[in-house]
Amino acid sequence: MAPQSRTADADGGLPGRRSGPAPRLTTASRRRSVLPKLPDMRKTFDDVLTADEVVRLVAGFVDEQVRYATLRTNDRYRALVFIGAWLGPRWNEAIGLRVCDLNPLRREVTFGRIVVNQNGSRTFEERFNKTEDCRTVPAPAAVMDALVEHLARYRPDAGREDLVFTNNRGGHILRGNFTRDALRPAVIRAGLAGRRVTWLTLRHTAASLMFDAGLTLFEVQQRLGHKSPTLTANIYTHLMRERFAEGREKLETYMREKRNPTPPPDPWISDLELG
Repeated sequence: MAPQSRTADADGGLPGRRSGPAPRLTTASRRRSVLPKLPDMRKTFDDVLTADEVVRLVAGFVDEQVRYATLRTNDRYRALVFIGAWLGPRWNEAIGLRVCDLNPLRREVTFGRIVVNQNGSRTFEERFNKTEDCRTVPAPAAVMDALVEHLARYRPDAGREDLVFTNNRGGHILRGNFTRDALRPAVIRAGLAGRRVTWLTLRHTAASLMFDAGLTLFEVQQRLGHKSPTLTANIYTHLMRERFAEGREKLETYMREKRNPTPPPDPWISDLELG
């Protein structure tokens, strides 16, 4: 049997192909053919906290009323919120911290291993974060002191591979319970009633405080664990634009100093004054 020749048909089409007008797309096929719109990564920052508000929020985790003194939510999560607002880890990274991830001598914290609670159940899965890598970030002395104090008070017998943050039964912390039983009451006691403060608020707050402290875009990206500085810039466009004017003023001051340097003192005049 002779092989078929791949020559054009009389109407110009290739053999085996349907000739004539293209088939019409149905409504369902049109929907499938349209690519989904990329999400807008820019955030709103109405509830980003200032450094003073972070101090008040951390202090708000202590309920001084006697009847609440023995509650599991009283004071237990202060260090957790402290690192959330200053280091900016994701929730699953924060509750996945192990004792061996802390280096008090070098004042460094390593984030990477996480604890995931699926669909609100009490089944937890431990694995690496979504970027599947670890990052070591420098921690301010006050943050590291808070972590060391937390371990001494709540985890005195913890081994190197044990979790830093647990509930009062030594188990994993449920995010919903933490928000309802600890974070919301602390927000009220801190005088921030009416503000929508969540764990994501603390992460955005950390980014804001880092920029305020003068850290570069690349430094903030490394501390937050983003894949690239572009992602950090897209998410925190609002914060970046607020610092455009600051950067311009610094550059203008630098230019004035370099273009109009202060003339050196005249040694003759100095000698006369000394004489």
